[in-house]
Parts: sequence; C-alpha cells; structure tokens
Amino acid sequence: MHILVVEDEPRVRMVLSKYLSRQNFTVSEAIDGTEAIKKAKNNDYDIILLDLMLPKKSGFQVIETLRKKNVTTPILVVSCLESLEDKVSALNLGADDYVVKEFDLDEILARIKALLRRPSTQRSNIFTYGTLSLDLSLMQVRMGSTEVALSKKELGILVELIKSPETVISRKKIISTVWNDQQNTQYSNTVDVHMGSLRTKLRQASSGKELIHTVHGQGYILSEKNS
Repeated sequence: MHILVVEDEPRVRMVLSKYLSRQNFTVSEAIDGTEAIKKAKNNDYDIILLDLMLPKKSGFQVIETLRKKNVTTPILVVSCLESLEDKVSALNLGADDYVVKEFDLDEILARIKALLRRPSTQRSNIFTYGTLSLDLSLMQVRMGSTEVALSKKELGILVELIKSPETVISRKKIISTVWNDQQNTQYSNTVDVHMGSLRTKLRQASSGKELIHTVHGQGYILSEKNS
C-alpha cells in the first residue's frame, strides 16, 4: 500500500512517515499544496494524508482540485483546524475522513484501514448505518424516511460515532473534537446533556431502538447489536 503524506511541518511529517513505514506502507511526501496536487495526479496512491494549512495551496484547494480532476484516492485530513464548519467544508469538497491534531498514531492507522475497506462508490459526505443516514452537505439526519432535527453539538457527536460504527469512541475524543477542549476539563456535564438528547431523538425516530450505548470506562458506540 502506498500513502502520500502531505504536511509542511517537518516534525509531524517525519513522525507520520516513520510510523506508517513501520506498518509496512510505502510512504511518499509532499510539503505544499502544489506538490501534493502534482504527485496525486501523476501517481497511484492508496491513501492521501492531508494537512489543511499548507503553503502555496491550502488543503481545501488540494481536495477541490483533485476531485475536479477525477482523482478518487481516499483523502484523510489531519489538521489542527477543529471546528465543525472546517470538517464539513473538507468533507463536502471530497475528503473522506478528518482527524484533529494532536492525534494518536493508532487512531490514524485505524482510520486508514477503515478507508481502505470503504467501497469506492460511497459518497464521502454521506454516512450511513442501517437505516440511519447523515448527509453533511445538507446537514441533515434521517432515520429511514424520517428527518431527525439535531442541534449543532448533537450533529458533531453523531459525526464522530457514525464515521466508525460499532467502534468505541472515547469520551475524550468527543470532547476534544466537538467542543475543541484538548484538556477535557470544561465540558463533561455538557456532553452528558447533549448525548442524552441525541439518544432520545434517535430512539424516538427508530420506534424505541437504542442505537448509542455507553461502554463504561471507555466511551460510546453506535451499534444495533446491543439493542
């Protein structure tokens, strides 16, 4: 498997490249957006790891250009930009997944493996699990034919869960990603409130089926198996 790591910060680029090489991937590098576009157009990669804050052309421009050129290589954004708006913009342009720095290397590997398993025909801005679907381009959630109205924070939580269904997502990950709190000190009670509201809305829309479950001491999981 061949991965293109696009990162202008030398330390981060070195850490990613060394780690992925140890996982038996062939790794190529690009240090700016222009070089990334050129390499992605002229070579066959299995995955592109892409920073957004790049010289010459931003990561957003890289995604948009490659998709317009019909380059379908899966793109995993690895960025310090943490807002839901940035994530939605990147996914709507054609990125396939999004990880916020500071990242865990094992999480990067898990996301890469998930993208490699994903059918190439799946639209990157639509996530589905059973009858549940989340369309980021419309900011719309449906349970079957029923639209489910969610708040911004509830939507952010669901994004994290539905990207990796049947996988435990840690409470720390949800707080750092949805609330942009890397220290996980301010929003613990708020998470409980929004998680409870999200669970209730999905339960009501699915005629009583419980889709989000607490894994004590670990986090939360989107799963029909525990219903």
